[in-house]
Amino acid sequence: MRNKDDLVGGMKLVMVKVWNLGPEANEAEIAHYASGLADRILANDTRYTLDLHARDVQVNWLRLPESKDYTEVVDWSLALARSLGLVS
Repeated sequence: MRNKDDLVGGMKLVMVKVWNLGPEANEAEIAHYASGLADRILANDTRYTLDLHARDVQVNWLRLPESKDYTEVVDWSLALARSLGLVS
């Protein structure tokens, strides 16, 4: 079974793509946000809680405009976690 590091690495790519974060994005900051969401996914938090967390990252931490993009981040992150066999 692959580990959380694989999940976080994939989630960082998802976040950069979905939120259109350019090369100026702080990689350590994005890794921190991805790790936090990964922890919640691995703890089997509800979809509602995952969406709230991702929305908070999008709007309050990254200061991106309000949109439903955070749901795409959660969708892709959950799919990745399932494909890695980390959650069912």
